[in-house]
Amino acid sequence: MKRLTSLEKAVINKFLETNNMKPLSEKVLLDVSIRSRRFTAIGFLTEIETPELLHCALLPDTFAGGNVAAKINKGEVEAGFVIYLEKKNIKAIEGYDTRSELWPNEISCFDLYLHDHGNKPN
Repeated sequence: MKRLTSLEKAVINKFLETNNMKPLSEKVLLDVSIRSRRFTAIGFLTEIETPELLHCALLPDTFAGGNVAAKINKGEVEAGFVIYLEKKNIKAIEGYDTRSELWPNEISCFDLYLHDHGNKPN
């Protein structure tokens, strides 16, 4: 069974924190299973098999967006992320290189931050 990567876990928790919600424990995140993870030249889309484990009671029923970003592999990649909510559950995470560069095959390190041109749920 596929599991969330360390980057995906960190992005989810950063998204929750920026929306005044508690980050999820490692135990909860380890229980999340992945339906699919597809890579494109400049990013990825991960669909969650068990979205009920990622319930966001304080957020709207549906949403697509976010303001979480990352410098990956010491700035080799500048990434943005889109969180997809359905029925208040995180249904998918999309990551993309903001400079339309190739997504790395391996991620050795990352540093998350918030960018001001994203959108947040109301």
